[in-house]
Amino acid sequence: MFSAADAARLADQASGKYEKICERIGEKVKELSEVGKREYAIYETGYWSAEPTLRIPGPTEAQRLLMTCLRKYGYFAELLRDGETYVPRGLADDYDNSGPEHQNWCIVIRW
Repeated sequence: MFSAADAARLADQASGKYEKICERIGEKVKELSEVGKREYAIYETGYWSAEPTLRIPGPTEAQRLLMTCLRKYGYFAELLRDGETYVPRGLADDYDNSGPEHQNWCIVIRW
């Protein structure tokens, strides 16, 4: 049986992963701040494990952890829709182009 202590230890390791991601984002924010920018949209799928293009009612657990980490450093972070919904070409029906709708998302941070 997987114990609660093991689960807590694993969760702590996951939050450490997001700390490292926040540090990398911080480097990008520093670059942008030097040229007068005050906002950054994170589109890279490597920052979370779940598919960011699925239509979801809210952030995935990975996205939530990343936004929590960013907020801890004083950033305003939110998950926003990017563009309109669409049906990916490989999933579209040949007859009427219907299929599962997808939505692109990004995490927008402001400072």
